[in-house]
Amino acid sequence: MRKYFAIALSLVLIVSLSFCKVKHTQPVIIWTNEAEFASYAELFNASQDKVKAVVLYKKNPVEAFPPSEDEEEPDIVVGQWLKNKKTRRNFIPIDYLFTDQHIDKHIFYPQLLSLGSI
Repeated sequence: MRKYFAIALSLVLIVSLSFCKVKHTQPVIIWTNEAEFASYAELFNASQDKVKAVVLYKKNPVEAFPPSEDEEEPDIVVGQWLKNKKTRRNFIPIDYLFTDQHIDKHIFYPQLLSLGSI
């Protein structure tokens, strides 16, 4: 069940980023081991031209931290076992999305946001 919450949260974040007024020149990098994200990103990229999503397959995203020196840090990570002390230091709070970028927090399911809270 948590897997589906994580997937849904990531999709909502991607869609929310598309509503930002700033045109992004860098793609949104998504690390995941969920194959369906390639289809989600393809659909997202075809539906708008403000920001592009790039999905990078990581067999075990939790073990992909920290990124190597020649690798870009991900914007979104979807996978199992991400909410632990080892990986926690690699993430930042997403509160700024709801204030600085004016994304309506009410479009998210409360359970999705609470899973990301530490």
